[in-house]
Amino acid sequence: MPNQINKLQVSNLLNIDYAATNRLIENDAHFPKAVGKKLGTGGGLLFDRVEVQTWATRHQKGFISILAQQAIQGKLWPINKQASHG
Repeated sequence: MPNQINKLQVSNLLNIDYAATNRLIENDAHFPKAVGKKLGTGGGLLFDRVEVQTWATRHQKGFISILAQQAIQGKLWPINKQASHG
């Protein structure tokens, strides 16, 4: 189902690293809940692509500032490209 994406695809969609994606999913109460699990060994959570994109659009301004703070503290690399001035 192309509308269901895994955590790696979520991190690519949001343009953040995988560890940051995990922190985001675990710590952001407003992040869309998983809609299912991947079948098979090592099956991970699946998220609705549209819900993730909608969340990102709504929270982009605050989200980028959180990413910038984490990058400055050395906790996150690479920083979201949209946060750079260039």
